[in-house]
Amino acid sequence: GVDVTKLGKRLYRDELKKVERDVSDGRTSYRIYGYEPGLDDEPGTDIGAIARGRLTVTPLSLDWTHHDELEGLRDRDFERLLGAAAS
Repeated sequence: GVDVTKLGKRLYRDELKKVERDVSDGRTSYRIYGYEPGLDDEPGTDIGAIARGRLTVTPLSLDWTHHDELEGLRDRDFERLLGAAAS
């Protein structure tokens, strides 16, 4: 069957490790080691439905703006806080 769901969360537990080696160009290298991601199986989420073998339809929005914070930030005096760096 098909479920209309909200977006679920996957829980990643990756590690970032510095690669210990002599790099002639002076750059630092890192490796990301990943583990099997966990699932937040909250009811009504796409991840939970897929884990139960269901198809899902999840409407998405690309606007990540935190609209509740906009006015408060507009009231801040960033010019004063940044001083000469903002000039």
